[in-house]
Amino acid sequence: MADYPITAVDRRTVLSGSAGTGPYAFNFPVLTQTDLDVYKDDTKLTLTNDYTVSIGVAGTGSITLAVAATVSNNITIVGARAIQRTTDFVTAGDFLASSLNTELDSQTIFAQQTSEDADRAIKAPVTDPTSIDMTLPLKTTRATKAMGFDSNGNPVVSTLTLAAMEAGSTEAASSATAAAASATASANSATASASSATAAATSAASAEGAAGTQNVDRFNGTGSQTAFTLSSAPATENNTSVYVAGVYQQKDTYSLSGTTLTFSTAPPSATGNVEVMHLSTQSIGVDPSIGTVTTGAAGSSAAASITSGGVLSFTIPQGDDGATGSQGATGAAATITVGSTTTGNAGTNASVVNSGSSSAANFNFTIPKGDQGVTGTAATIAVGTVTTGAAGSSATVVNGGSSSAATFNFTIPKGDTGNTGSTGSTGTAATIAAGSATGLSAGASPTVTNSGSSSAATFNFGIPAGATGSTGSAATIAVGSTTTGAAGSSASVANSGSSSAATFNFTIPKGDTGTTGTAATIAAGSATGLATGASPTVTNSGSSSAATFNFGIPAGATGSTGTAATIAVGSVTTGAAGSSATVTNSGTSAAATFDFAIPQGAAGTGSGDVTGPASATDNAVARFDATTGKLLQNSTVTVSDAGAVTAGAITASSLALTTDLAIADGGTGASSASAARTALGVDPAGTDNSTNVTLAGTPDYITISGQTITRGAVVLTTDISGTLPIANGGTNATSASAARVALGAAASGANSDITSLTGLTTDLTVAQGGTGAGTFTANGLLVGNGTGAVTATAVGTSGQILTSNGSGSAPTFQAAAAGGATDINGLSDAKKLNTSTYGIGAGALTAMSAADDDGDNLAVGYNAGGGTDANGSNKPYRNIFLGSYAGYGVSQTGTTHENIAIGWRALYLHEGVSGSVLIGKSAGENLSNCSFNTGIGHSSLVAATTASQCTNIGRYSGRRTTTGSNNSFYGYDSGGTNTTGSNCSTFGYQASSSSATVSNEVTLGNDDVTKFRVPGVNFTVKDSTATDNYVLTVDANGEAGWEAAGGGATSINGLSDGVTNSSGATVGLGTDALANDDGSERKNTALGFHALKLTNSNKECTAVGYKAGAAAIGTGDANNARKNSFFGFQAGVAITTGGGNTFIGAGIAPSATTVDACTVVGKEAGEDLTTGQVTFFGASAGYTTTTGTNVNCFGSGAIASSATVSNQVILGDSNISTLRCQVQSISSLSDRRDKKDIEELPLGVDFINALKPVKFTWNMRDGAKVGQQEAGFIAQDLDQAQIDADAEDYLSLVLKDNPEKLEASYGKLVPVLVKAVQELSAEIATLKKEIKNGK
Repeated sequence: MADYPITAVDRRTVLSGSAGTGPYAFNFPVLTQTDLDVYKDDTKLTLTNDYTVSIGVAGTGSITLAVAATVSNNITIVGARAIQRTTDFVTAGDFLASSLNTELDSQTIFAQQTSEDADRAIKAPVTDPTSIDMTLPLKTTRATKAMGFDSNGNPVVSTLTLAAMEAGSTEAASSATAAAASATASANSATASASSATAAATSAASAEGAAGTQNVDRFNGTGSQTAFTLSSAPATENNTSVYVAGVYQQKDTYSLSGTTLTFSTAPPSATGNVEVMHLSTQSIGVDPSIGTVTTGAAGSSAAASITSGGVLSFTIPQGDDGATGSQGATGAAATITVGSTTTGNAGTNASVVNSGSSSAANFNFTIPKGDQGVTGTAATIAVGTVTTGAAGSSATVVNGGSSSAATFNFTIPKGDTGNTGSTGSTGTAATIAAGSATGLSAGASPTVTNSGSSSAATFNFGIPAGATGSTGSAATIAVGSTTTGAAGSSASVANSGSSSAATFNFTIPKGDTGTTGTAATIAAGSATGLATGASPTVTNSGSSSAATFNFGIPAGATGSTGTAATIAVGSVTTGAAGSSATVTNSGTSAAATFDFAIPQGAAGTGSGDVTGPASATDNAVARFDATTGKLLQNSTVTVSDAGAVTAGAITASSLALTTDLAIADGGTGASSASAARTALGVDPAGTDNSTNVTLAGTPDYITISGQTITRGAVVLTTDISGTLPIANGGTNATSASAARVALGAAASGANSDITSLTGLTTDLTVAQGGTGAGTFTANGLLVGNGTGAVTATAVGTSGQILTSNGSGSAPTFQAAAAGGATDINGLSDAKKLNTSTYGIGAGALTAMSAADDDGDNLAVGYNAGGGTDANGSNKPYRNIFLGSYAGYGVSQTGTTHENIAIGWRALYLHEGVSGSVLIGKSAGENLSNCSFNTGIGHSSLVAATTASQCTNIGRYSGRRTTTGSNNSFYGYDSGGTNTTGSNCSTFGYQASSSSATVSNEVTLGNDDVTKFRVPGVNFTVKDSTATDNYVLTVDANGEAGWEAAGGGATSINGLSDGVTNSSGATVGLGTDALANDDGSERKNTALGFHALKLTNSNKECTAVGYKAGAAAIGTGDANNARKNSFFGFQAGVAITTGGGNTFIGAGIAPSATTVDACTVVGKEAGEDLTTGQVTFFGASAGYTTTTGTNVNCFGSGAIASSATVSNQVILGDSNISTLRCQVQSISSLSDRRDKKDIEELPLGVDFINALKPVKFTWNMRDGAKVGQQEAGFIAQDLDQAQIDADAEDYLSLVLKDNPEKLEASYGKLVPVLVKAVQELSAEIATLKKEIKNGK
């Protein structure tokens, strides 16, 4: 039997004989060595004598020649399995898979060989009509005749004999001689063409050689060598085929680098078993790749180019415009969803970023924290009592203190018992440890107490001594094995010893771990003494999740001189959390010493009533705080191991004395000041010279302290009043101006104190700020003369101009010189083109001619517009360039028009720029092929290339923008970070977008801005710091800031469209959401308009969406009113009764009223459903079902056979043509124990013969599968066949739930086919037997 498939492959391999003796691989599977024919050229070789065969695990392999072939030989390997049947199946005999596989494999090989032979035969094309008859005429008729074909294409015998045809060829040769002579002239005239063809052939041959030649390298495998060196480097890995022992190797089993081939696993040791066929390196040097593909203008020619690196670039012209199409359907409305919401740092700007698209926006919000508010007085909160309430009751919190010093008393109900959750990952097992073991007197009852907790139990045993017997030996107890059981199993203790020599083997299960499950608890129950000899028992009177172990411990057998067994606790070690607890006896059975290893428990999440400090003084006495009485605090009072008490320093405030402290003890012996002075013999204050004496009156120029007199300083501003007269050296004034008046003095520098200068005897010189002269010529022009006096020129006459007379004399008025330019073109540094284009300045418009100009251009400045060249038809017009190199331009490939550029290098390139205004040094310097930009300010838009419709105002505004369009940046360096982002706006000094590439963002100010004002509406956002739960408020001055929330709703119930109960377990948000909720512990969640509107006593329901679950009324606490989940627009809108339903999607099952345990997911799924229990997944899944139970539809448009059918599973709609499964079979229930009335099937060959297999083309009435061809049966034919055989009731080949769409079940034919095969097998066996017996 072959353990491999017979794949679809040609059963013929032709190889070059260059491998010598081989091996030569064949890639089609065979069963034995004799399944091959091998040819060397046209000679058939013989197995064993001429070649041997090696077959691999996949049936493929190789042949090895006895005599080496040469490169000129062809080795042909052909599949040639002998056509025969070697296995005969007998009635009731073995039906082995191996035998069946061998027969089926052989049949497949026979079919492949036959197909191969047929392909090599002369045959009519498949397109010929079926009337073609390719049968040859009879042998006697066709002997020595030529074959021809009649007018219908059928073979016929020609009237010509072979002899006549051969004679005719001689005559044809003579005719050919004459034809050759007449063709000589034609040959001569074709000589030139032949020469050209020769050159082309030579070029083609060269190209063929350049493409590479095939090389074959063979190596000997060693079993360890992985790297082999090829004779030449392969062109590419795809041009390489590698074989090991004749088996083709996949590309991922080796790698190529130059001439080195490296295997991931070394080939086995053999001679010439590694063969590599490859093409040598191509002359092109690289694999070509696609570069740019450009759309050319309509009507232009296509073009292609290739670089030296092998990169192909194409220019493909745009096609002609098609006819205008009809109006398209209305596009989908843009959608907006809220993405992430992030809290930013206080003082940062709020932002909204669209991470979606313009039609499907996804807004991500960043909302900064507010500024920190004024620190208030912290309220104190203490936990009072915590009481567990009954399951189902409401949780309560009562404040037993005040609003500023709250003491919360909690009543927390037990939760409802939830459904059993799925088993979670393994949790921490409950631990049981042995604590102390105490010997009790004989006859006392044994005791077991738990000094630990329910999840980490420590059992302390009180074990009574056995009664003293005459000769009895003391009972012994030993710890055997300690095993961790599976989660969920029961704990057990088994005695593998005897009643007098017990060996306890403990099995302690791991606790079940669920996501929200309650940890299993273990408690010690009763301990009962059993009679001597009885087996110890442990019973659980609780549950698996709350175990209570009751122990039965037998008394030991009594003996006369027996010594009671002793049990001592040895070491106690803390194991790692999650490890198993162990108990080891390091003593003996009579004197046990138990060493315990108790794993550390899982980290706790709660807190106890009493807590202590992180550290304390050794031997310190603990004390409680005065506020809660539950906090342990350190103290300075210590008690040593010897009992000595030491107290720290005691302050007077800490003493509460009942009698006055005596003078001898450091006190005053009195309780008042006067009595103390009397007791101490001192005077009152002020009656002796030790009291300070001060000088009355102010100012205090001297002070007396004790016996010391100190001289003070005089402070003029406070100690002296009035003004100091001039006679006493003062100014008699209290200000500088009044002092100048009193003294008759002028202020220094420029001032208004000097109103005129009189009595000057000489003119003020130039050095003194004057002119050096007292009079000038009327209407003359003043001329400076260095430091000398200013002079005046003579008055000129009308028309004269001021003319320089050289550096040595003053200019004078003279008549204008003759000559000069009469128009602008006459100036050496100006230019006029046509009638409306002007260039003023050296180099302005130098590259333009009248032919390049389209009018209305103005260039002013050095080289302004100087490089602009129209380059054909792209002529600039209506441009204004002012400034050196403004609008300088380059060779134009697009028209520059209607631009204004002012400033050095403003709009310097401007290739194809239109409708733009650039003002300032280098503004828009690199713009090209863009339009409608405005850049005002030094280096505004300086880096922009193809950006369009941008408005930048301010120095450096948008200075890094390259291609980003539709941006607006206002202010110095505003938008300075933007490079490619579009549709952004920034306002203010260095206001920048959040990143260089972000789009669709508005930024107001930079990171230093602390206030945002809108004066027209009296609105200002202040710089303030917010803390948690602060809100943005506006005061009477219109200033907004973060303040503590005051007023408004403090809970969901406080909202007009919110509902919640006292514990918060039920929540409704939306108009009339949970409008009828009774306020009890229902654990419902509703979000959306009218969500769960009519729900009053439903429990554990969730509805999200407009009118989701709006009609769900329910019937109290019954199960059919619980655990409904509705998500989507009007999901479950009509349901009034039912539980455990899950509806997800907009408008699904809109008519369903009474449904239970339904799951419906997908657009319009369950559209007609009213009642039932169904599972629908996919758009329009189950949309025809109205009522039904256990109906399961999966896939878009999957529907049941009828509207009311039950117990069906439907996969896909009528368009589905293939059902794929990752297993070879799908099983169904077939247990004999579930069947009765078992009889032999009466149907067999006769029924099969009555069936009518057909080939057909689908033409389904719902439009599915139209035109698809298949083979199968007609449902009506199948139905008639089963009716005729009286088998309709049990065979059920046709499903008739929907008379309009009958369905067939081919799978139910399998038992009939098996019975038919059995009948045929029996008949064949009978026939064979008769043949054998000669009947």
